[in-house]
Amino acid sequence: MTERLRISDLKVHYPIRKGLFRRVVGAVRAVDGVSLAIPTGATFGLVGESGCGKSSLARAILQLQKPSGGRILFRAQGQDAAATDLTALSPRKLRALRREMQIVFQDPYAALNPRLRVKTILDEPLRAMESLGGAERRERILQSLEAVGLTEAALERFPHQFSGGQRQRIAIARALLSHPNFIVLDEPVSALDVSVRAQILNLLIHLQRRLGLTYLFVSHDLSVVRYLCDQVAIMYLGRIVESGPTDRIFANPLHPYTKLLLAAVPAPRPRRGRKPVRLQGDPPSPMNMPEGCPFHTRCPDATDECRTQVPQLRELEPAHTVSCHHAERLAVQDGPAGAQAMALARATA
Repeated sequence: MTERLRISDLKVHYPIRKGLFRRVVGAVRAVDGVSLAIPTGATFGLVGESGCGKSSLARAILQLQKPSGGRILFRAQGQDAAATDLTALSPRKLRALRREMQIVFQDPYAALNPRLRVKTILDEPLRAMESLGGAERRERILQSLEAVGLTEAALERFPHQFSGGQRQRIAIARALLSHPNFIVLDEPVSALDVSVRAQILNLLIHLQRRLGLTYLFVSHDLSVVRYLCDQVAIMYLGRIVESGPTDRIFANPLHPYTKLLLAAVPAPRPRRGRKPVRLQGDPPSPMNMPEGCPFHTRCPDATDECRTQVPQLRELEPAHTVSCHHAERLAVQDGPAGAQAMALARATA
């Protein structure tokens, strides 16, 4: 399977300035050496607490935020040659490639200009990215509206005249106008009612199958991630601590932080749920990261090794990577599923 996107050692650091001359005295490491690959036509989930760097990573991928380091390799539609490094492109070349990369933001009302009618909101990106006449632009707009389940009557209305779900459909229609092949979905359903969430998620699945889209789905809602995503990466304090196929991550989490996130999800039958994981301490400041494993200040299984050495991502199961010094030992302690993971790790070592 080809890769639509590959990120290598991506970093996004925000400088901390103090004093009269605003000298740099430190940095907030929002994204600190992230590497991942997104297959073509797949939905890749990015999960973590608020403030872990998910949105900074998504914005850096689209070059809305300039990365501090690393590479972002993007394979354009129909491109047979090697992927293009977005971080090395000139503004002119990047502008030409932007039509293939779009984003849907979390708040559909804030993402749409309240002073403009829908026809103007949808016409602006076409004027900026495509060389089309007025009739061609209108035809493209009507096709996008039809794809998201809206009619031509919506063009003359303002954003406040729609419900939250309808506004998000307009935002999705705007993202589809340039015929992209890669879309970042930055928590697109977190501001919607539960019943509307299901409609939008099913719409995204339908559009992906129909248009062959590749999604990066950013969320903190594990139930939504499990429903929509093929693969998932768990992010903590700017780093990926575990990644792999969604079913495998949910059935057999290997990192203590992943276990903590899953334990926090309400279970319909609590007595039959996974053994609870106790959370210790407070999350460290991204301005003053601890030595060793970033999670060791809250981990119930931390050792001296965790406090001094940074764990590297390694494959414990096929296509299932984890950043933990003691993942094998903790997997065995978790019972038959963990013991099976340990056996697989030894067989594939």
